[in-house]
Amino acid sequence: MTGKRREYLHIETPFLRLAFANKYLPAAGRDLKVFGKFENMQPSGSFKLRGLGYLASKAVANGATGICTSSGGNAAYAVAYSAQVLGVPYTVCLPTSTPAFVVNALAAGEKSTVIAVANGATGICTSSGGNAAYAVAYSAQVLGVPYTVCLPTSTPAFVVNALAAGEKSTVILHGKNWDEAHAKLLSIVEESQGKLYLIHPFDHPDIW
Repeated sequence: MTGKRREYLHIETPFLRLAFANKYLPAAGRDLKVFGKFENMQPSGSFKLRGLGYLASKAVANGATGICTSSGGNAAYAVAYSAQVLGVPYTVCLPTSTPAFVVNALAAGEKSTVIAVANGATGICTSSGGNAAYAVAYSAQVLGVPYTVCLPTSTPAFVVNALAAGEKSTVILHGKNWDEAHAKLLSIVEESQGKLYLIHPFDHPDIW
């Protein structure tokens, strides 16, 4: 199904009578027929695929080249499945307390990126002036935390302005090149005493 565009990604699941459910109802309702909808049989494992799959499909049809979410549960699985069917990359941002089996499952998909935000961190940061910086800035907005980006002074003004436009943003210009800007950021992270979590723009196993 990869690469296809369709409006609905979910399947029709069984709608069956629960023959023994009546005995758990109050006496006045024991003559009612109780039915169950088995949404656990959706490809992503829950009903979340119905709404999120539709949203993802429309987004890609309208030109989106990737999708992302900040859930570590059924919504994340729905987004990951939708991305696989639609043939686009997906990014999931999670707290580091997320169980390993969830992280591994989400990271197993093609074109997947899983980002962890450390326990206790109240902000995230990076030293990229390109797509990685935009990804970190967007993730911070979704997670509702501040973000800091450290860039060399040669960074084009339109990049600086775009990154500085986000809420709770801090953009620092330092040094002539990436190495100097990154060294500055490392010192800022150390001074934050665990409150600022470094998202390296390329050198981290969870990125690849």
